[in-house]
Amino acid sequence: MKKLNLILPILLISSCLAGCSSSNNGEYEGKTLTIYNCEDYIAQGDDALIDIIGEFEKKYGCKVNYYTYDTNETMYNQFSLQKEGTYDLICASEYMVQKMVKEGLVQKMNDYNVSIPNYEKYASKELRNKLKNMKVVTDSDIEVNLDEYAVGYMWGTLGIIYDPSCSDTIKEDVKSWDIFWNENYKDLISIKNSMRDTYVVGLMHAYSQSEEFKTLKEAYLNDPNDENCNAYNQLVQNIFDFKLDGSKESEEENYQKISTVKEELIALKDNIFGFEVDSGKTDIITGKIKMNLAWSGDAVYSIDTAMEESGKTLEYSVPEDGGNIWYDGWTIPYGADKELAYKFLDFISTPENAASNMDYIGYTPFIVGDQLFDLASSWYGISDYSSTYQYSEGETCVYSGKLYTAIQDSVGNIPTNDSYFEEAIFDSSKEYYYGNVVSYNDEWYSCEYYDENDEDKGIVNSSITDEEVWVKMDKKGYDISYLFEGTLEEGRSGIIYPYASSANQLQTQYPSKEISARCAIMNDFGEYNADVIIMWGQVKAYTDMTPVYVFLGVIVVIAIALIIISIIRKNLSAHYKRLLMNKKK
Repeated sequence: MKKLNLILPILLISSCLAGCSSSNNGEYEGKTLTIYNCEDYIAQGDDALIDIIGEFEKKYGCKVNYYTYDTNETMYNQFSLQKEGTYDLICASEYMVQKMVKEGLVQKMNDYNVSIPNYEKYASKELRNKLKNMKVVTDSDIEVNLDEYAVGYMWGTLGIIYDPSCSDTIKEDVKSWDIFWNENYKDLISIKNSMRDTYVVGLMHAYSQSEEFKTLKEAYLNDPNDENCNAYNQLVQNIFDFKLDGSKESEEENYQKISTVKEELIALKDNIFGFEVDSGKTDIITGKIKMNLAWSGDAVYSIDTAMEESGKTLEYSVPEDGGNIWYDGWTIPYGADKELAYKFLDFISTPENAASNMDYIGYTPFIVGDQLFDLASSWYGISDYSSTYQYSEGETCVYSGKLYTAIQDSVGNIPTNDSYFEEAIFDSSKEYYYGNVVSYNDEWYSCEYYDENDEDKGIVNSSITDEEVWVKMDKKGYDISYLFEGTLEEGRSGIIYPYASSANQLQTQYPSKEISARCAIMNDFGEYNADVIIMWGQVKAYTDMTPVYVFLGVIVVIAIALIIISIIRKNLSAHYKRLLMNKKK
């Protein structure tokens, strides 16, 4: 899929820079904000729609010291060694936030309405509820939720990115984690060198075999109503969580779970190409591997890059038999400049800046709203008409169930105004380009024609039946309204109608409610963390010695045979010598 940003990035830059270029607040002149974030996890430099750090410095007249880390564990070790007040903001994954809250390392947030109004207004209610449902007991023995301590930043799923041309059955096979143990794909798979992510794979492969699991899974797949979705989600969450009631039975069950995962992962090692830290997203593009355990944001990057560099199609799947949904958020350590930290959090929580982040790093932000929806729509398909969106000539929208294409730039003019729009009905005499959408015989088709040597070249005199040029679209669309609730212009449906070649990538960027239902949050392992670390070390160190033992066995047999032969020869030689001596006598 080739992303079509159209004029939207220019609009985003203009709208944001208009605010950023205003005179800075002298109150923060000379102050320094120190940020600790994961590598490659914010829009920066000339390649970004908006240079987040640079524009924040301009707006508030402060300096930002920006540091990065590679893993949450690296961050924690570095952070815990520093004196209080070293960092003002730290971005961490949900389980690490739980750990830091429990250990009293980060502060509770103030009233979001006052301190971070943009986050209060634009953060997805669905996602914030997920954080509210994540509980942790503080060092004061008080139960709190993560929404009180973390401002959501990015989120996504853990799944499988794969080359659909690898086999005739792979699209069906990737619906289950079983595929990683399938010998038909031996040495074609790479797995994350990450304890928690790979733990998920082993866990779900083992526990998805029970009859209870299969029953709830089938009910969810056959009828994904709220009741079935909630029941299935709770089952997956129960599998993820350790039982922490302190009973002997729970302790035995927890250790058995770790042991079961260990056995699964040891068996898995024999079928994979290897473990990887960050190379998987490139190896899947080059063809070194055909499958990779991937985070959704990395999958977006790989799918984009493969198509843009070589026209190669890659796809992403969250297996139906349970998976992981993850969240990263910002925390404020003790000793931080809390007021300036809030200014930064409010700054990155505008839809314009969140859109720049999504465009730059590929991951999906907590922030929603019309700008984010329009950006996703411009990348992956078309959407319902918006009175506030600026349509460029050639852009198509849906209005009263029909397709309309802008014949000139337009804002606020309804599509039935023929001075600005025309109905998008297929006309073979017209020149069409990649991403154009037309109607024909009450069906919708997206133009998939794309000349790599000339991006501006269209196609004339095409036939709607030519499946290499025109591909039928799903008129039902893809509903992500559950994520955007309360943040879209009144009357917008929250449905995107994806281009035929973009449906999978839209699903990767914004998983549907049904996909989210089969994904659970992995809480901090708590007192069992050390045991899981030991298990992971044993898995990585394990080597199947069977071939060595067989080889040694063969050597021993050969050695014994040679000894026996030698003894026989010596006995025969002695016998012949005695016969010869007797003859001489």
